[in-house]
Amino acid sequence: METKIFWQTIQNNDARFDGAFVYGVNSTKIYCKPSCATRLPKPENVRFFASTETAEARGFRACLRCEPKNEKANPQTEIVLRACELLESEEQVSLETLSAEVHLSPTHLQKLFKEIIGVSPKKFAESKRLEKFKSELKHGNDVVKREVMKKEVLENQIAEIFDISQVKYINIRNSEAGCFVARIERL
Repeated sequence: METKIFWQTIQNNDARFDGAFVYGVNSTKIYCKPSCATRLPKPENVRFFASTETAEARGFRACLRCEPKNEKANPQTEIVLRACELLESEEQVSLETLSAEVHLSPTHLQKLFKEIIGVSPKKFAESKRLEKFKSELKHGNDVVKREVMKKEVLENQIAEIFDISQVKYINIRNSEAGCFVARIERL
């Protein structure tokens, strides 16, 4: 599940996501739908669940104010959330392939995705790849950059992610497969 999108949905009390997921508050053991008018909980106390059954299996009970048990999901929101899952699981997916997977035209998917998520599917996928790239570098792992790019461009991306004064060296070499492999060491 996409935690940032779900948290933003709760903050905005967005009814379009009602039925697509519920959120539980650890301190009260109550789960609500995204549009519930209760006070906003602390982010560290919130857990997201795909269904009310999952929340109940984890020991949460339904909110008496918003009654999330009988809520039906908005089909458009479910389609966009499915597209998000596909974009997160795949390296690169074209809009045509993505739209075929969710049974919409590319134009309609693009419009619907941008309306619900706030960015295009391409921007969403790029941000997910960049998050993964940053995470791998921060943990000191070798990172293979599959996109065709110049070595200097990759060095600039690494410099943007890290404070370059805290970096001992950046070693970027071209692998046998024509990919760049980056290794970074901190001071």
